[in-house]
This record gives sequence, structure tokens and C-alpha cells, in this order.
Amino acid sequence: MEERSVVLIVLDSLRKDYGDKYIWPVLKKYGFVKFDNAVSTATWTVPSHASMFTGLYPFQHRVHPTESVPISLVRFKPTDKYLLNQIKRNTVLITANSLVTPLMGFRGFDVVKELENGFFMDPIKMLLSEKEVQRVKRLLEERGLRYSHPIRKFLYLIKVGEISTATRLVLRETMKFVRGTSFVLTHPNWPLEKGVTQAINWLQARKLQQPFFLFMNLMEMHEPYEKTFYTDAYITKIVRGDVDEERWKTGYERAAIYLSKKLDRLLSILHSNYDNLLIIVTADHGQLLGENGLWSHGRFLHPILLRVPLYIRFPENPEELWTSTKDGFVSLRKIYDIVLTGRPPKPEPLVISELYACQTSKSIHEPCHKVGVFYNGNGEERFCVVDMKDKRSDCPPEVKKKVKLLIIGSRIRKNLIRK
Repeated sequence: MEERSVVLIVLDSLRKDYGDKYIWPVLKKYGFVKFDNAVSTATWTVPSHASMFTGLYPFQHRVHPTESVPISLVRFKPTDKYLLNQIKRNTVLITANSLVTPLMGFRGFDVVKELENGFFMDPIKMLLSEKEVQRVKRLLEERGLRYSHPIRKFLYLIKVGEISTATRLVLRETMKFVRGTSFVLTHPNWPLEKGVTQAINWLQARKLQQPFFLFMNLMEMHEPYEKTFYTDAYITKIVRGDVDEERWKTGYERAAIYLSKKLDRLLSILHSNYDNLLIIVTADHGQLLGENGLWSHGRFLHPILLRVPLYIRFPENPEELWTSTKDGFVSLRKIYDIVLTGRPPKPEPLVISELYACQTSKSIHEPCHKVGVFYNGNGEERFCVVDMKDKRSDCPPEVKKKVKLLIIGSRIRKNLIRK
């Protein structure tokens, strides 16, 4: 395995159905194997990636919101199990997602290429120190104002005596608007193009030292799907369901078609320049397009959001290596083992996805702990939810018991080891 180079490509927010329709036909040409029962461990980027980089569920790696840590302050914290600590080869990060960067805790890569795409230009971060960023975000989170109108933020900060901060925040909101408008006007292919072409050009211009581990996060499938830029006000509209349904669905499909063509080009470069590659293509989570009146991701559990595409190109004898997953599920935390061993994942009869910040009438990120469960029941794939806080569940008693044993049992074992 030490002689093999590995490529892990995360197509952020790609649903399984759209992946199978638009991405899979391209990958088949390169000898990929499709795994139909892959399940993400979380509903948003950071905990999902933490699972892929540690082999652990969120309740184990603890990269998630808590009562004292709001979602905006969640960071990945590398441990001994961190994937990069296990890999003895050249490591490269190409990312279009500001949540998957060394600043967010994904450190240790020998080479880092952050792609420019107009995303997450947070006005609070502009010209504020990191300490001020954390303090202001915590103040706004505590009052449920993180995604409120800028004027409401300004008035609240004035009220609590943060006059200087409030003034600078207004200035930064203005800067963000100008910067975002400028980006949209100077990038005519936005929002179809969110960085993948830069990644292709970067790879084409250089030869990576083998063996290597190349990790990529590409954002073409992530909203927005219209000529706008990613602001708190835009996020607020999504949370309220104030979206153009036709524009979202049409835009998402256009993004999938565009990405499929770009992915073909990217894979052809890798195929031409390197031999003996293990390539994994997946998504950190899906995207809701109006199912049950819900849009986007991150704030709720839904099987369409949690079922993700998983395609793997094994360097040799994929038919002999491949284990059928028809009788079980593949958790994305198994990406960790696939990278290290080069072996296909073994299916499990029960896997879980976790949510620690729920959308409620009070807040879009109310602290919670809900567990989505995928299991086989009476010969059929089933999904149910266990609320670990208020004990409610629509799962059969035996499934609920297994989930509690998995989570509580793991905590008990960890505490015993510490003692």
C-alpha cells in the first residue's frame, strides 16, 4: 500500500440520485465500481469530513456543536487517529470549501491549494482579529441573531455596548456586498464554476511526487444556483423556505451536468500522468430540493440528504476485491480504512448519521442530538430517527436499543480506558 497513490475527491452537496444520473456515466469509463448504500455520518461539512479523516462517528470524534460551542465555532481537532498521521507519503489538499482548510483544523498537508470561488466571504472575519471574531459570533449566536438582518445585528451590538464593533460590522457588511457584487460581475461563469477549473489547471501544470495522497473538495453542487453571492441574508432566505423552486432544481441539474464534464477532464489528467491510482469519489452530504418543504442541508435529518454517492476505482482486479453491499450499508467513516488499506468497504447491517444543531421555531441551530438510523428490516432498507435528548423515537425498540448501546457503550468504554 505504501507504493500506491490515493486520490479522494469530495463533491460537496452531491445527492446520490444526481450522482448516479450524471457523474456515474463518466466514472464508468475509468473503471470505477459503484457502491449503492453509502451513508454520510453528518448533515454538514465539518463533522462529515472529520469522520472520513478519523474513521469515527461524530459522537466519537466530537467535532460538532454543543451547548457551549455554537456551530460557527466548530473546528476539527487532529488526534493520533488523524488520517494524515497514518500516511507516510506526499500529501496535497485542493479545496474550494473554506470549512476544509488548515484554518479549520485540517492541518498537516505538505501542499495546500485553496481555490478562489466567492464563497463564505464572512463580513465578521474581514479586518477583525480571530479573538474578536469568536466573541462577536458567540454574542450573536446566543441571541439567535447569527443569520438575522444586518440592522438587527447592529442594534443588538449597540445595545450591549459594542459600539465600535457594531460600526465596523456595518462597514464590513458594505464591503462584503461590494466585494461579492464585484466577484459576480467579473466571473461570468458563476455560479456554475466554483473552482473546479482552477483545480484542473493546477494539476495539469505540475507533476506530483509519488506516492501521494491527494484530497479535493469541489463546491460546484453547493448553492447558490443563481447569480448572487453567499451572505447571511441569502442563508436566511433558504432557512425560511423563501427560494425559487424551479431555479433551484434547474440550477442544481445544470451544476451536475457541468461538473460531470469537468470531472471527466480532471480524471483524464490523473489517468494520463499517474499509474496505480486508487481513486475515491463521494460527497460529504446530499442536498434537499424541497422534499418535505426543506431546502439545502445541515439543519435536519432526511434520508435523501444522508444517502450519498460512492464510487471507487481500484488499481487492479476490482471484481475480485469488491464485496457486494446489497445486504448492508457503507458509512462514510469507512473512507478512512479504504485509504489506508486499499480494500473495499465491508457492509454493516446498521449505520447512523448524527445531528447536533436542529432548526426549530426558536433558532436555526438549536442544540440537540438526533440520530438517523439506516438498517435492514424485513428484507427492506429502512430509516428512522432517535432523539437522544428527549428519548423520542420512531424506530422499532430493538433498533433504538442498538443505537443507544452503540453510543452509550462507546462512551463507557472510553471512560474506562481513561481510568
